[in-house]
Amino acid sequence: MLVGGGSHDLQDVRVIALTKPMRHHRSRSGYNALLPYLQPDRAIRANVTLPGRVANGVSRRLMRRWTGIEWYGVASFWGELRAALDVHAHGCAHAYARPWARTGGQSRDRTRLKTLVHVMYGEDLLWAMPRLVSSEALIVATFHQPIERFRRLVGRSSALSRLDGVFVLDEQNREHFEAIVPGRVHALRLGVDADYWSPSPAVSAHPRRCIAVGTHLRDFELLGAMVAQLVPEGFVFDVVSGSAVLADWPRSEAVRIHRGISDAALRMLYRQASVSILPLRGGSASNALLQAIACGVPVVATDVGGLGIYAEGCEAVRLAAPKDVAAHVAAVRALAAEGATVRAMARMQGLAFDWRHAAEAHRRTYRAVMLQAAGSS
Repeated sequence: MLVGGGSHDLQDVRVIALTKPMRHHRSRSGYNALLPYLQPDRAIRANVTLPGRVANGVSRRLMRRWTGIEWYGVASFWGELRAALDVHAHGCAHAYARPWARTGGQSRDRTRLKTLVHVMYGEDLLWAMPRLVSSEALIVATFHQPIERFRRLVGRSSALSRLDGVFVLDEQNREHFEAIVPGRVHALRLGVDADYWSPSPAVSAHPRRCIAVGTHLRDFELLGAMVAQLVPEGFVFDVVSGSAVLADWPRSEAVRIHRGISDAALRMLYRQASVSILPLRGGSASNALLQAIACGVPVVATDVGGLGIYAEGCEAVRLAAPKDVAAHVAAVRALAAEGATVRAMARMQGLAFDWRHAAEAHRRTYRAVMLQAAGSS
């Protein structure tokens, strides 16, 4: 993988991405959609088979006692082990050509390390890696959860302090993580496949159709209150979520609930909507926000975490204070009334977060991590 030039030879850096499938994301959604643009030399996916998912679920309680990490299971460990074996195999193949590789872990010549392992979901997949390959590879990890939730999920794990780079997806999380691992935190941006998530001239948006997508950290009490106020005004809602809370919602022609739909079906719902609603209890970056604006749909979102960086300078994304029903409803009314102008603004903001830009930023950051490691050796 080409990571960049400079005074250090970084042109032949080998990048291994360790990731896992996310059940609530399809192929065009989520952080894994970065991989085709990033093009790592090896992508290792933990937990990909049904037996693997079952084993991971069964083992979590035992692994939690062992590691202190809420979401870490045997499939996570197996993924880390596979990545470590890949690193070791690559190192052994060149050991006789590179005497520095035969150090037995006693010394680590950072100027010569040519493998970088990127753990793409640090809350789920990181525990053993720093112990397994620290003398043969640089290790970075991306953390997606807001800091309060991160502390509950990761607990007493010491892996964070052993990383060469910590990636977060908003500025607020960068500040929090900087206090834990100073000098190694990099704020990147979540991206979106703006070619796929796009408007269509063949589909006309309903002037008062709203869409709300997602389950994680969603405030369904707030959403329910918005629905109660807006439906009598002629608004209709598509709610795309697997939340059990929705089982108790009354069914009506004005509120349609969708579960487990395809990316194509979700894209069609976005294209038919005039406003996307993102009611949140907490959060960092949001796939739902980026997909909506890439489709040209303006967004009303709760102002939590570092979400504001994705709305910066864009009138098509309105933020409202947590639990403030009136502010959320007023923003929905305003955006629905603005029509084509605000939809064009949303699309332009979505293009700014295209995965191509995010992939290039990741590559630059890999290079920065390599240079920092070389400078500290």
